[in-house]
Amino acid sequence: VASLGVLKAGCAYQPLDPSYPKERLNFMMQDAGNNRTEEVLGVSRDFWVAYRERVFGVTEAPWLGYLFFLEDSLSSERAVALADSPLPPLPVFQGTSYLRRYEILCERLVLERDYTATALLVSDSKTASVRDGGESVGALKFFKSLYSYLSARS
Repeated sequence: VASLGVLKAGCAYQPLDPSYPKERLNFMMQDAGNNRTEEVLGVSRDFWVAYRERVFGVTEAPWLGYLFFLEDSLSSERAVALADSPLPPLPVFQGTSYLRRYEILCERLVLERDYTATALLVSDSKTASVRDGGESVGALKFFKSLYSYLSARS
């Protein structure tokens, strides 16, 4: 039932069996993460087209949130090299880490009105702790936005 709810909400999940060898689990997680940006943009495009076409049967704009978890590791904190491209990268991406790039993504998703609110949470697998991935994309701001939306409709 939970899997159907995730899919019905337009989200994705990656089931991982802890009995798999560590190398297999690492590959599955890396492979699943390659298209995060494309998926979040595609979901919002599909969602807003469905809203415009009245698929949901509502006229009031819905609340759409994006909650992103990233593992706290050296590779998420270290600066990433920029690949050669026909379009030069914007200066904001020079010397940035994956964490900072996802923070920028979350900020821009709200700025461009693709999502009502976003949150970037960073989890530490060793201590099971979770922290905000940036001031403007923290969990408190995300859940306040959702609470405000729900409160106005109850």
